Amino acid sequence: MSRFAIYDSAALQLLIATIPITEGRDKSSFLKLTPQDEHWGVVQDTNGLVTRFRKNNRLWTMEVSLHQSSVHHSQFQAIFGADHLATDGTGVTDGLIKDNNGSTLATFPHMWVTKQPDAEWGEEVKTWTWTFTCVSDGHVVMLGGN
Repeated sequence: MSRFAIYDSAALQLLIATIPITEGRDKSSFLKLTPQDEHWGVVQDTNGLVTRFRKNNRLWTMEVSLHQSSVHHSQFQAIFGADHLATDGTGVTDGLIKDNNGSTLATFPHMWVTKQPDAEWGEEVKTWTWTFTCVSDGHVVMLGGN
């Protein structure tokens, strides 16, 4: 029997600072999650002994791409502004990615705006991408299917 799956981008739950990010999601790609380093390293000595070692990488880069008309830009700007102006970590927040149609689950107890978007204007609505640095909670970030 052939397998059947359903994917619905609206069922992907994205929360940043407990704010559900639902408005203005770019159709081609509104969320990109990338580990900042490999999870395992390997070295080989002169005799050919290979040693694999865990890097304990907990850092991820998250890119959130939204139409310039989205209200979430003002919310992200407030988070960035708090972090930029305060010296006590006020702009460090949390995040969650959960696919309610699949098994993807990622929790980030600490994340912050790394880069504001490149902004451009024209006749049509443009997409602006915010970049965040995320620290996973020590559990494996589960990137699953549907």
